[in-house]
Amino acid sequence: MKYLLLYLTLLLFSCGGGGGEYYAPNVSINKINVIKQQASNSDMLALEKLSLERNSDRESKERIIRGDKYYYFSEFQFENKNFMLAIPIKNFITIIDSNEKIVKKLTTPKYTIEAKALSLRSKQNERYLSILVQQQTTSHSSTLYILDKNFTVVYKEHLLSAFWMAKKKSSSGDELIVSTENRWKPQLQENWIEVAGLNKYQIP
Repeated sequence: MKYLLLYLTLLLFSCGGGGGEYYAPNVSINKINVIKQQASNSDMLALEKLSLERNSDRESKERIIRGDKYYYFSEFQFENKNFMLAIPIKNFITIIDSNEKIVKKLTTPKYTIEAKALSLRSKQNERYLSILVQQQTTSHSSTLYILDKNFTVVYKEHLLSAFWMAKKKSSSGDELIVSTENRWKPQLQENWIEVAGLNKYQIP
C-alpha cells in the first residue's frame, strides 16, 4: 500500500495535479446524433444509479494484464456477457472480457481514478454501452463514452467532474442521466462559467 501511495503522489505532481486547472467540457465524437438535454427533477427517479465518487476505503487490487498494471476494477454485463473496466491510473481505461482478453482501450485527457458502465437500449432495440470515467481530481473532469455492440466509440464527451450516472426507461428507449459539477473556470480567467449539472442523453 505504501508503494501505491508513493506512486499516486508522484503521478499527481508529474501530471500537474496540484494546479487545480479545469479541463474544458466539449463533445469530440457524435456519430449517431445523440441528443443531450438538461434533465428535470423527475429524471432523478432514474433506475440503476451508479456512483462515480471514489470510496476512500476501497482496497486496491493490483493486477498486471497484458503488460499494464491496473489498480481498480468495475464489473458489468453487456449483451449477456461479463466484462470488467480496468483502471490503471493512467490516461486510459481498458475493457476486459471474462477470459482477461482486452476488448477495447479508451484514452482520456487526464489520468483515470474511477469508471462505471451501463447497458442502454435504443427505440429500435439496438444495444449500446455507456461508460463514464472519473479523472484526475484537480482537473475537475470526466469523460463519457457511448459504444455500439462492436465496441466502436460512437459518442465521446469531456465533462466536468462526475458524481453519478443512471438510466431511465422511456417509450423512445433508455435515457442516460449524468450528474456532474455545474460550473468551471477557464485557465487564466477570473469569471466562472455556469453549466447544467444534470443532463440526459437520448439515442435516436
